[in-house]
Amino acid sequence: MQVKGDGDFKVTFENDVAIITMCKGENKINIEFIEQMCAALDKVLENPAVKTVVTTGQGRFYSNGFDLKWIAELGLESTLNFMRKYSQMLAKILTFPLTTVAAVNVSWDIYEAKLVALLAIDIKHPRSNPGRAISEGHAYAGAALISLAHDHIIMQTDRGWWCMNEVHLNLKIPYDLLGLLKEKLSSGQTVHEVVVLGKRYTAKEALRCGIVHEICAPTDLMPTVFSWINNNLPKAGYDREHLQTMKEDLYKDTVVALKAKL
Repeated sequence: MQVKGDGDFKVTFENDVAIITMCKGENKINIEFIEQMCAALDKVLENPAVKTVVTTGQGRFYSNGFDLKWIAELGLESTLNFMRKYSQMLAKILTFPLTTVAAVNVSWDIYEAKLVALLAIDIKHPRSNPGRAISEGHAYAGAALISLAHDHIIMQTDRGWWCMNEVHLNLKIPYDLLGLLKEKLSSGQTVHEVVVLGKRYTAKEALRCGIVHEICAPTDLMPTVFSWINNNLPKAGYDREHLQTMKEDLYKDTVVALKAKL
């Protein structure tokens, strides 16, 4: 096993599988998170033996979503730049030239959210929207979309939720991100529940609705990941260039929207 550190992200190699572990506490998404995630993905590609990459969080958190307090302090241009880079990161994961697996562990947190309309890309009507949000889910908002960008999602069944909570915070979801949701979720009814109702899904509910592909006990998370890899992927892996082309073709409209953000 080989381990390489990159800031708060750790890249571990176990034979032909790379594991990216996010070690930033709640792993809230800000510009540093995006830069370190992209750097970790690039580091994985430097190893020609790797066939699959797994992302997971250290401890209780996969990710607790956007770093809203940090975003609230940004100016207009910095906010737009952050959202551009976030969309580009999603496109990078969505079309990554290796098989990608999200091993989603749980989070449990209560945070104060001072929100700005800029996060919703509603530039013409900026306003403050202070409030308290209870984030009991392991994959909220921005983190939920990161998980959806993967090829396979495995969620542990301990306390935790999968949720897009923008409707509860009076925020819009940009069109390119809506495209990813429509592309990846299995039915129009699920998209409606996720976007319009802001439904919180337990692991079992997320599995039933096709949001995640497998669920397991917390102690079985990584064994379940390796079991899926060993039982479903070819031993020789896929040609990287061809795999990326297949993903780009399959998700063409979404990729174009994500890369052309703003």
